[in-house]
Amino acid sequence: AARNLTALLAEDHAYKEVLSFTKAIFADDGNQMVLGDPQLADIYIFHVHALAHIGAIKEAVRISEELLSKPGATPKLAAWLATSLIAHYSLEDETSSIALELARRYEGLLNTLSPQDAQTKDMLANNIAFAYLEAGRIDTAERYLQQLSHVIHKEPYPTATLGLFHMRKGNVDRADALYEEAIHLAKTPEDKKRIRQKLNWESGLRYLDSDPSSARRYLQKVAEHDDIVPQIAARARSLLSRLPRPK
Repeated sequence: AARNLTALLAEDHAYKEVLSFTKAIFADDGNQMVLGDPQLADIYIFHVHALAHIGAIKEAVRISEELLSKPGATPKLAAWLATSLIAHYSLEDETSSIALELARRYEGLLNTLSPQDAQTKDMLANNIAFAYLEAGRIDTAERYLQQLSHVIHKEPYPTATLGLFHMRKGNVDRADALYEEAIHLAKTPEDKKRIRQKLNWESGLRYLDSDPSSARRYLQKVAEHDDIVPQIAARARSLLSRLPRPK
């Protein structure tokens, strides 16, 4: 009942209520039974998800790392937390090595997650591929993308990650088409904006040397959406400050 009520609150985007309810559950869970229960452990996922949605990113990261350090977490919970942290740390050059370390540490879960956790498994494989692409390890990323062939062109984020793969390979038209397809596949406005922001970022980088005015246009679109992926918006503002001023 506790798990289902938390899920309903999350579906209604009642994130503050989610946090109040889950904190009360954790306070009564002295033996940390929730952490290792295949059903109840989802409550931790809803808690971290709610923190991220209210902008408490640092707290979400802190709790995720704390939970991963504890023995007894269910494989699904560990995979979900690792997936989220890999994405978070992949988005900044200074922390990409942390993302790769997490990818190496938790890639074994891809072989041990149960069939019921297929969606979590796909998310983990996707974010591992994403981390390697962000680090310039294209061949390694391709191995994980091959594990996602059944969801590419069906799910938005694997489709977008394949777009990033082609961007890194220099296949720009193919990359753009895959990103646009991913945006079309995304079901929520938030996911559409997130994927669009990443495409604008990549387009800004592409034109940085050859066409600074086009680069500026794309990077401005990224920078003005600080509420989507703050790390990318901050990087866009940093690049914009170094671009020559338009005449």
